[in-house]
Amino acid sequence: MNRSVQAHLHGGPLDGTVCPAPVEADGRPAERIEFDHRGDGGIWYVEYRRTRDTDQGWHFEATGNQERADEE
Repeated sequence: MNRSVQAHLHGGPLDGTVCPAPVEADGRPAERIEFDHRGDGGIWYVEYRRTRDTDQGWHFEATGNQERADEE
């Protein structure tokens, strides 16, 4: 069963966005997750770092790392 939690994103191009984040075996989302973002001429993978859990879901802060999807 694929479970997910609410990820509240802070900073970066997805600031203020709430996205589903898959949980790992321990019931928490991964320490770092890349979310897709469409902008500036293409699709970007933007990395966010898990910071805290609240009654509203997990909060993630932008790390500043991002790369174009077609550069992989």
